[in-house]
Amino acid sequence: MLNSSSASRKFEQMDLRAYWLLFARNWRRIILAGIIAGAAVWAVNRYLIKPTYSSRIILYFGRITDGISDARQNGAYMRYGLNIGSELIRDYCELLKTKRFKREVNDIITQNPDFHGEKFSVEVSVINKTRLLSLEILCHNPQVSKIVADAYATVFVEEVKNILNIQNSQVVDQAEVPSAPIKPRIYVNTALGLIGGIVLMYLFCFLRSLLDVRIKTPEQMSECLDLPVLGVIPEDERFSGAENSGHEIAALEETSYSESNIAEAFHSLRVNLQYDDIAPENGAKVLLVTSSLPSEGKSFISSNLAVSLAGIGKKVLLINCDLRKPALQKVFDQQHKLGIVNILVGEKTFDDAVVRNVFNLPLDVLFCGPTPPNPSKLLGIEKFGNLLSEQKKNYDYIICDAPPVLLFSDAAVIGNYADGAIMVVRANSTTDQTALNAIRQLKQNKLNIIGAVMSRFVPPPNAYGGYSANYSYGYNYNCGYSVSNSADSNSLRRIISKLAAKIFRHG
Repeated sequence: MLNSSSASRKFEQMDLRAYWLLFARNWRRIILAGIIAGAAVWAVNRYLIKPTYSSRIILYFGRITDGISDARQNGAYMRYGLNIGSELIRDYCELLKTKRFKREVNDIITQNPDFHGEKFSVEVSVINKTRLLSLEILCHNPQVSKIVADAYATVFVEEVKNILNIQNSQVVDQAEVPSAPIKPRIYVNTALGLIGGIVLMYLFCFLRSLLDVRIKTPEQMSECLDLPVLGVIPEDERFSGAENSGHEIAALEETSYSESNIAEAFHSLRVNLQYDDIAPENGAKVLLVTSSLPSEGKSFISSNLAVSLAGIGKKVLLINCDLRKPALQKVFDQQHKLGIVNILVGEKTFDDAVVRNVFNLPLDVLFCGPTPPNPSKLLGIEKFGNLLSEQKKNYDYIICDAPPVLLFSDAAVIGNYADGAIMVVRANSTTDQTALNAIRQLKQNKLNIIGAVMSRFVPPPNAYGGYSANYSYGYNYNCGYSVSNSADSNSLRRIISKLAAKIFRHG
């Protein structure tokens, strides 16, 4: 039901540009489908369907002469002729169907040495309401079609004389051996197959797109969720898959990723957050990073966002609040055994559990520690709120990596202490209804959702309107945030350097 409502809403929002975009994204498979269908139709018509030949004779059926003078004398000649003509049409058509007629035709064609029992069919028609009768013989053998047509012509004239007593019926056009088949029409059918393949593949792509309710682009995410897009994090194979054995930090200035698109994407996300409308009364901005379901990239994004903020001198505290499936240790490639659980149960103090100055940056990380049996209850105690209140005085940003919204209530519990929430949406994975349900649940708990971040985005090639500039440098999808990169001189210098290098390379 949810999918059908989403599909109907999506259909109502489509316009001519959307239909063109659908073709532009799938034109290769659409054209290929047309070529394959056309080739298949050609092969079937050429090799599997026997050609059908047609031999045609034109017969003139006469009119009865007896009584014509009397009819003319009575002034009813025209009416009499028309009545006789219509009656003759029915008479001739029925005559061709009689067993006697077919038996005499069969006797003639079987005596011909070129006839070997081939099957044939006969089509009879009156030409434009005249007294001309068309007999078309259809057969797979062109010679046989003429033999049968000649036999029909001979028997027709004789039987009309003998049975209907009409002396002036005759053959107008004699049958000829056909030079080319009338069926199949290979080129016409091939063209129809080509067009049909294109149309069917387009319809398939249209239905698949209509029923595919996954969020794929930042524009779609913003429109569907009614949220500003804070950032777009591109897909990078170096940070996905089991082959990744190192840390998953891409926002460090000193690493090989610092000049990559994914690093620029996190810098853009950082800039957008610096200019948001959150203004806490005192201390740090507390940001909750969550997603609808697992494996959407929230831990990866929260960690790199923290590193990016710390890279410009902001003092940042990153807390692993996903106590069921903690991921920050994998992201940072650390084996620290203490964390927030040790603090909340009273075993350790904050200073004992926190890992300070990660990567020699003003970044402190509070990992999970031992996995507790009751995460929601542990995060909901007053001690967690007191911890955040105390540490807000020491940091510029506190980022909480929270569990998925639709699986657990932890995000709503943590959100009570946060200034704003960031929703992570994985491109080509998260459905619109799933994300909307998560946002609805957060809003029911009165959380301030400041925007959404798209993860693992792959820009479509040659898309209408182009993604090149926006997705190559900075991924600055502000959707309402007016942001200047002048606040980040290092990023600006990198962008200028890249543009200059491309100009000189292609110039």
